[in-house]
Amino acid sequence: MSPTDHAPVYFMALDVIQGVLARAHRLGDVAEYVVTTMRELTGARTTCLYEGTSQRTERARVLAVSPDRRRGAVSPSMCAGLWHRWRDLGEPRLLALEAIANDAVRASLADVVRQGTIVLPLAAHGGDNGALFLFDPPDHADRLDDVFAFIHPLQTLLGLVLSQSLLLEYQEQTLAERTAALAHSESFYRTLFAASPYPIVLTNPETGCFLDMNGAFEDLVGRTRTDLLGKHHRIIHAPDALKTAEGMILGFAESRDDPGPARTEVIARPDGAVREVEIRVRIVPELAPPAMLGFFDDVTERNRLAREERRLQEQLIQSQKMEALGSLAGGIAHDFNNLLSGIRGFSELAMLDLEDRPETQEYLTHVVRAADRAKDIVQQILAFSRSAASEFTDVDVAAVADEAVRLIRSSAPVNVVCKVDLDRQAGRVRAHATQIHQIIVNLCTNAVYAMRPSGGTLTVSVVRVELRNDHELAAGSYLQLTVSDTGTGMDEATQARIFEPYFTTKPVGQGTGLGLSVVHGIVKSTGGTLRVQSTLGRGSTFALFLPAGSREPAAVRGQDEVVTHGKAKILLVDDEPGIVQLGQAMLQGLGYQVTALTDSRAALAIFERDPNEFDLVVTDQIMPGLTGTEILKRMVKLRPGLPTILCSGFSDELDETQAQDTGVVAYLQKPFSRVHLANTVARALAKASPLRS
Repeated sequence: MSPTDHAPVYFMALDVIQGVLARAHRLGDVAEYVVTTMRELTGARTTCLYEGTSQRTERARVLAVSPDRRRGAVSPSMCAGLWHRWRDLGEPRLLALEAIANDAVRASLADVVRQGTIVLPLAAHGGDNGALFLFDPPDHADRLDDVFAFIHPLQTLLGLVLSQSLLLEYQEQTLAERTAALAHSESFYRTLFAASPYPIVLTNPETGCFLDMNGAFEDLVGRTRTDLLGKHHRIIHAPDALKTAEGMILGFAESRDDPGPARTEVIARPDGAVREVEIRVRIVPELAPPAMLGFFDDVTERNRLAREERRLQEQLIQSQKMEALGSLAGGIAHDFNNLLSGIRGFSELAMLDLEDRPETQEYLTHVVRAADRAKDIVQQILAFSRSAASEFTDVDVAAVADEAVRLIRSSAPVNVVCKVDLDRQAGRVRAHATQIHQIIVNLCTNAVYAMRPSGGTLTVSVVRVELRNDHELAAGSYLQLTVSDTGTGMDEATQARIFEPYFTTKPVGQGTGLGLSVVHGIVKSTGGTLRVQSTLGRGSTFALFLPAGSREPAAVRGQDEVVTHGKAKILLVDDEPGIVQLGQAMLQGLGYQVTALTDSRAALAIFERDPNEFDLVVTDQIMPGLTGTEILKRMVKLRPGLPTILCSGFSDELDETQAQDTGVVAYLQKPFSRVHLANTVARALAKASPLRS
């Protein structure tokens, strides 16, 4: 069908323009209309609308082909190639098939093109958007002229419509892609929000009510989403932390640009559990209304471990202090006991020479007693600074309590009166002696502290009791150790917490470092228990119940002994001239023959000249040159069965049991009394072989 058969070219073109504009909102409809109409009006065998250029085909596409059955034979690369060849030949009105020199290309076009092709570039806004291909148009010149006369008015319009349709299609695709991307993004972040192991919550900063939360937050606070949505945040906070939490939320809401660092809060769950959390908040202004996005981190276990680490670190530091104190106390004890030996011993000798002067003897008796108290204090300091024994032993609680009270009495303020009521027949318990000592010192120290500054009365008692229907302890005999004070006392809230780890009412830096929780644990380890009674303003009483053992009484302090005399020949060795002089005077006063030396090597040389000259060797342990055990080992090697006594002011490496394990017959702890020295010498001689004749 030709344009001249129906109407003037102008009106035909106008009809096409109206048809194109009517379909301009959909690219597919425009393309189908153009190729179908142009095929009918131009008489071309095949028409094709192509989007792209003559140079690039990576984004090119064939929009429509008429008739549609030939669509499979037309490709973007073929269109681009024909367009490019058409331009190379100077843009002829008709690109003849024989003008294509490449046989392979001509063969590929055989299904579509038989004679030639008209290429009509469709340009808009200064650039090509595509082209309209008319394959095998009319083959005579007049009709070809009619085709061009009809097409030229449409070229620019078709280019603009194609451009606009492509733009609309792109916008639709972009909108669809963005909508899909938005939906994907929303689904993605919703999944992240829900699957996050970290608790996350959205809160309205104005009302303080929950807007949304994830499952981890529900698990943290122990409440469901239904329970939380629309509720005020106060429902998750502990009552005593509510004021702080509300202030925190208000602070976050006011500091929208910079909410600051994480803050720690306490959450109370419905099951009664309490969780410590760190909260980080960010304001999300894009939401309507703006919301606070809160990230919660459960730090309960981390804080517990940190507290435990601090506690262990403090224990380590305390242990190191006690170890240093033990080393210092040991060094001081050795020298101090040597001094006390001289003070006490020479006072005893002076008393023997002043029997006709009772007033002077009384003065010297006070000196001796003071020396004994000083000795006890040294022993108590050593016991307190040393770590506990590795095994339970039979402990005389009354004796340990007596020693502990003596230590407390020496350090307590003068307005604190210390009273004791100790049943010496109460018996013993299986425990760590040092731990029992430390427990008593700790309880007494707490009692003295509770009576500051006005003072009061500290009472320590030990008594044996029989329990039958106790709610906590099995029926049997127990030693009840009671420590009472008349101090400030405790209210019920304080009493409920005194056995909790880390709890104290004392300022930082005060106390012994042995908390009541540890005291309670030590008592429990013996099979006993610790109970407390207290009234605010009237004092406190701590009662320890320890399973009782043997009733064997402890030795009574200061018990008189019979002084034993003798005639044996004794070798006395000590590097302290004063101790040598004292020992020699005491032994000679008891009838013994004494050779006294201050040089350990010289003493060994004398013994080596005649090992049978002496009936007994008494030597100090710590001396320059050779120690006491070294001398005795050489002497015993020369004379097996030699009676020996080892003396010591203090030694970390040797005590009485260890000394006896080395073969020493007797052990003498400085400072010693004349009676103690006499009886120790007598026992050592009695255990040995008969005296030489």
